[in-house]
Amino acid sequence: SDSTPADQRAAGMGLIGAAFGIGFVLGPAMASGLASPGVLEWASQLAAQWAPDSFLPALVSTPFGLPGIVAAIMSAISFVWVVWALPETAPRKVAAQEEVTKHDSPMRARPSVFSPRFWRQLVDQQRQTGGFLIPLLITYLLLSFGEASLYAAFPLLAEAKLGLAPQDVGIQFFYIGMIAVIVQGGLIRPLTKRFREESLFLVGNILMVIGLAAIAWSATILHLTLALGLLALGKSLNTPMITSLISKQSRADQVGEIMGTAQGFSGLGRMLGPTWGGLFYGWIPESAFVATSLVLLSTIGVAWGIRQTGQSTASELGQSQ
Repeated sequence: SDSTPADQRAAGMGLIGAAFGIGFVLGPAMASGLASPGVLEWASQLAAQWAPDSFLPALVSTPFGLPGIVAAIMSAISFVWVVWALPETAPRKVAAQEEVTKHDSPMRARPSVFSPRFWRQLVDQQRQTGGFLIPLLITYLLLSFGEASLYAAFPLLAEAKLGLAPQDVGIQFFYIGMIAVIVQGGLIRPLTKRFREESLFLVGNILMVIGLAAIAWSATILHLTLALGLLALGKSLNTPMITSLISKQSRADQVGEIMGTAQGFSGLGRMLGPTWGGLFYGWIPESAFVATSLVLLSTIGVAWGIRQTGQSTASELGQSQ
């Protein structure tokens, strides 16, 4: 958000989403290769030579052990790269401005999200900018919640209702990732030049709700693929739009803090979503998707309100500072 001007932020967020989509495409394929019998046998023999008395030979011989180790190593490399190679992108501010803003940002004081003080400061922040910060944060939570509930319930429903094997489910996830790469990597920039971000956000939420509900009534693989396509298209549209809209709800020196808070809301949704999806699936399998789509109807209302008022950028003055 600090590296792109406000009018190009949605396109920049789309590129980040495309990078996630590429990982979503390559990750399952890599895990499948690492979990193949030949690779597991080779890794087990190698671990037995290097550390025969440790837990490694037994760990890497399991289908989940070796992919997990490789994923942990890649995450550690990413962490080190961020710490040592990623430059600070926030613009330099004079000490006087930092002193002024450190008391009015809900993030600088760092209260817990569960404390009343956090919410009071967040309300004050929204009142000062006159925007939609709190509704957008809650919407981000709900959209992440809906996506996470899908990942919990979809493999179970696909196997029970359509007889899809894990490899077939992996292909469907590959399909979702490819849509994300195409839309966020290639289409977001021209779309944002032609349409308002608020309109694309609204369309994305509508498609996601329809796609989630349609999964419940998918009677064939073709129906399921079409439903997932709608959902993936909606998610590919609304994710860069909402991150861009949230980033415009504060002054330039607070963008990183606002985005950090937004990621916290998203993380909470990802934590609650699988539990929600699993509980409803245990009751009635299809209800997991219907109930989630009903919850996400509220995100359409938020998007519609923002589009009607045209106040996606709460403080144009703050963005130019």
